[in-house]
Amino acid sequence: TLIVTNVYDYEKYTGLNDTQKISNDANLVIDLTSATEKNGKGISIAQNATYMLAGNTLSGVTVDGLKLTVPASQINNLAGGEYSLTVSATDYSLSIPVTVWNKVITTQTDLINMLKYCDNVRTLEWELWGGAQSGNAYDGYFKLGKNLDMTGYGALENTENGQVYYALEGYSDYNGTLHGFNGVFDGDGYTISNATFTAGGLFGFVSRNATIKNVAIVNGVLNSNGGQYSSVLGMGVFGTLENVLIDVDASNSVYGNIAGYGMQCATLTDVIIYFKGPTTGYTTELDGPWHELSTNTIDNVQVFTALNVHSSVTGKYAYDATLSTAVAAGTFDKTAFDSTIWDLSGDKAAFVAKN
Repeated sequence: TLIVTNVYDYEKYTGLNDTQKISNDANLVIDLTSATEKNGKGISIAQNATYMLAGNTLSGVTVDGLKLTVPASQINNLAGGEYSLTVSATDYSLSIPVTVWNKVITTQTDLINMLKYCDNVRTLEWELWGGAQSGNAYDGYFKLGKNLDMTGYGALENTENGQVYYALEGYSDYNGTLHGFNGVFDGDGYTISNATFTAGGLFGFVSRNATIKNVAIVNGVLNSNGGQYSSVLGMGVFGTLENVLIDVDASNSVYGNIAGYGMQCATLTDVIIYFKGPTTGYTTELDGPWHELSTNTIDNVQVFTALNVHSSVTGKYAYDATLSTAVAAGTFDKTAFDSTIWDLSGDKAAFVAKN
């Protein structure tokens, strides 16, 4: 099998009509003219080849030299995710990576409405503290397509039927940790700036199946309008954070943090957080980037804050109460960060500029 290294993207939805998603009617065009593959053999496509995607045989695929055209009807019914399109002929096969994105986010409105593009919305039920609980779960693959300045766009919040996604304590193996966002959000190295966050933040609740990666959230403001559930990412975070920079000012807040009520059973890798809080007058609910931080796997994470940090964690973790100075040698490894994404040359961490 020849493995094509180019990844081909398909955006599943083009927009919203009120709350109804508008499906993309564009075909997926795969041009292999400049594609590379693993063993140096020349790529060719037979006219009688068969095509498989997500376990289904595709119909209506046309071939023009090294250009494949897959009809939209064969793509936009798939869930967002990463797939391999297999092209099979008598004496060879090609494997072509295809990512189906629910939405490539290129406008402020896209970001505000992001969760409306999710699929497979379902209600989960569980028991907590002796009482019945329920919450919606939803799937989606999202990618930032440009830097977004959220100045003037109001506070970002995500609630469910008027209630924020409920926080859970210390559990990682039942339905309660699967509600909220179950998908992938890939910032692709772009930055969200000047956003204000309140109840539920960007995602409402970050499920243990969710991944948030390659995104910088800077010059943000956290307000207290959502009470103790005010948050940047969500009411709780049980999923994966990778290559994430968060810089928020909560100096006028008395509630809230990065992960709302808790960050538990999560995995954090290459994460830097600047969290500025008030020097007086705040409650114990505004006690650093997270209210509860336990049973997480943490590698190469640094937090700059003058507030308390709950830090029952494993892995490389550094806490600095001065908001400015470096931590002791050995607790934080700058060289471990991806230099194509991170710029750690200055006094404050940033992402490499990307237009």
